[in-house]
Amino acid sequence: MNLCVQPFFGKTQFIKRIGSHTQTHSSVQRSTQRGVPRIWPEHLVGDESDSNPHHAVEFHPLTTLRKASLKRDFSTFIFDPSEYEGGLKPETAIRILSRTTVSVANHDGMAEVTFDSGRIGNFTFLHFTIIRASIEALEGGHRMDGEVQGDAGETIPVRLVTVAGSPVDRAVAKLMSRSGQRFGMDALVLLSLSPDVLHKAAQQSNGESIVAQNPFQLVIYGEAE
Repeated sequence: MNLCVQPFFGKTQFIKRIGSHTQTHSSVQRSTQRGVPRIWPEHLVGDESDSNPHHAVEFHPLTTLRKASLKRDFSTFIFDPSEYEGGLKPETAIRILSRTTVSVANHDGMAEVTFDSGRIGNFTFLHFTIIRASIEALEGGHRMDGEVQGDAGETIPVRLVTVAGSPVDRAVAKLMSRSGQRFGMDALVLLSLSPDVLHKAAQQSNGESIVAQNPFQLVIYGEAE
């Protein structure tokens, strides 16, 4: 998202038309992309454009884009902008995590996902707990288990991911050598469903719809405190 507020590659100051042009036209030419797969139904219907068609799956964040010999690394754009606290208020995000039901049915190898929620959104600023023993180093960053306190005081298990090259990913890597077992963090996160959880639920389904347990994945953007 910060491509819209930061100077583009090779530039010393932000020029809005460059970021907008890149967003609109980067998908037109053949290229190879890598990023975090995000599954979320906020853009299934409504207004659409060439750069934002109706979809339920996307790379968010996009981490690298390669076209022929040109390669762009967007990992440095993954951070919490100054004074930005997300489009969703924390209490609204917690209600989404507390009250949303996600079901999966496997129909001849195709997963049908049913998402039942009062409202949805994208970025929010949350307090969550990282379980240190679960932190797993991956080629693209780190993946771990965490917990968020629900609106009724209950504990909501979530999956957490960070992206290699981002400040918060470096902070999480340091936690692996710490002696504590649980670490609290206040950070900007992007709401998503966990591809792992949906895949496992689909494998357990024999054509019948089953409720996916602990279906949420939070992509951590920052801060590192």
